[in-house]
Amino acid sequence: SYGDKGASNFTFFPLNDCKQPEEKGAQTNTVEGSGPHPTRQQHSYCHHALFHQGYLYVVDLGTDTISVYHFNDTNGEVKLINNQIKTEAGAGPRHIIFHPTKPLAFVCNELNSTTNVYRVDSSSGELEYIQTIKTRRQDDENDSSKENYPAELQFTPDEKYLLVSNRGDENLVIFNLNENNEKEILSVKEHLDCHGSFTRYFTFDPTGKFLLIANQKSNNLVCFSYNRDNGTYTFISQLDNIQSPQHMIFLNK
Repeated sequence: SYGDKGASNFTFFPLNDCKQPEEKGAQTNTVEGSGPHPTRQQHSYCHHALFHQGYLYVVDLGTDTISVYHFNDTNGEVKLINNQIKTEAGAGPRHIIFHPTKPLAFVCNELNSTTNVYRVDSSSGELEYIQTIKTRRQDDENDSSKENYPAELQFTPDEKYLLVSNRGDENLVIFNLNENNEKEILSVKEHLDCHGSFTRYFTFDPTGKFLLIANQKSNNLVCFSYNRDNGTYTFISQLDNIQSPQHMIFLNK
């Protein structure tokens, strides 16, 4: 629950025999606190909750925190592990993603246009801070007329690159994943023009050959082909008059 008018929370609903959620027995957990941003961090904003290897990670934009909980799958109870992980004050952490094969986690920060890298302790679920890197080009950052809010982050299908969308700068920053550099896991490869405005979401199709981008304010969907051999993108086509696209999923028969 984003907590638009007060402190936010996340709730566990038990499923009945028909696998439908029931309000009776639901457990609600509130995240308390605030941050320095005068309008976006007046209270907590649970923006993303994700399970990973038996732990629950809750990313809160309003309090600049990532909370790690141990989840008891017998009774549905959660217990906070140690203290919350603090990002830079005013960063506004939005989404978290875990590398499919490496003990690494990545968080995109909406309010200061950065991405954080953490090492994951598989035995405790805790995150160890490694790196913060900017998502913006220097020229965009120096332009006082531009505001930017990173939204989504995903790996390429070959797991060679991490992509983060820049709402405002209207591009995707493509990060190299540097396997042999323990302190600088990410470095900027390029910025890909999104052919639209306010990219809230993007994803690859199930074949891994195409990148699809949803531009919320320009009302269009854009398709690029992805070349795994050299990590390049080629514009293919776009659909216009798609009213405020914000998410996409693929249905497999």
